Amino acid sequence: MVSSKGSTGASATSSYAFWRSSGRSGRCQTSDTQIKCLKAQNAELKDRVTDRDATIEETIDTSTSC
Repeated sequence: MVSSKGSTGASATSSYAFWRSSGRSGRCQTSDTQIKCLKAQNAELKDRVTDRDATIEETIDTSTSC
């Protein structure tokens, strides 16, 4: 698994581990925990989108430079 740092400063893998282990089947139990859980999920998704966009940009740059 690739670990990256997002705008939150937390690594994507630790964010994922937090919300994944916070409840039964990845679901949070209390509203405060649910908010933290959703924020961690959101941060993970933002990191993944940023990584994806960087990969796409790199691929475009590589393919157009040949």
